[in-house]
Amino acid sequence: MNTLWTDSIIDEVRKSGAELAKECDYDIHKFSEMLSRNEVIRIKEGWKLVGKEELETIDISKLKDVV
Repeated sequence: MNTLWTDSIIDEVRKSGAELAKECDYDIHKFSEMLSRNEVIRIKEGWKLVGKEELETIDISKLKDVV
């Protein structure tokens, strides 16, 4: 009997991705528009969005409450 190894986190990420794809009618343009709308909402809520360059300079060992 050959049982495939599964990972619950990977399964959850794939399920979430499938749900988002379905929500956007499997259209990459709609998906991109949704991401842009959500970015605007998060900025209005006071979230700080971090670009790749800044992300690479963050020392995660100094972050609080990282799970």
